[in-house]
Amino acid sequence: MPLGEIELNSKKYKFENQLLSNINTTYNNVTTNATSQVINCSQYRQVTLGFDLTKVGTPTDITIIVEISLNGTNYTQLTNGPLSKWIYDDVAVTGGTQRSFTFPIACQKIRLKVVATGTSAVNTFTMSNANLYLRD
Repeated sequence: MPLGEIELNSKKYKFENQLLSNINTTYNNVTTNATSQVINCSQYRQVTLGFDLTKVGTPTDITIIVEISLNGTNYTQLTNGPLSKWIYDDVAVTGGTQRSFTFPIACQKIRLKVVATGTSAVNTFTMSNANLYLRD
């Protein structure tokens, strides 16, 4: 269900913003991976993924993978060039980083997986403000 509509050049667009609360967490020796909730995107054609990353210590890297489902049941990794996955090492996250990516979408469902390596009780990544903004 769209959260709203905007009008641009006499055309109305539906939009929705979904907070990805399952992946907004600290990745450490206990939590090394997470999967977002499934988002129904069948009525939308554009997606913007946004998130913030910070780190403590020297964790190895964190990978964000976009998965889509054409039938609502079976998921595959989106392999749309550089949009298939993003990998950040601890150097890239020094001082924190904010990222957003916009890409076309044509499927029923979308979800994100996050996998962190080299994390421990003192070497952590924290993802926050992860959300999907969907628009037709």
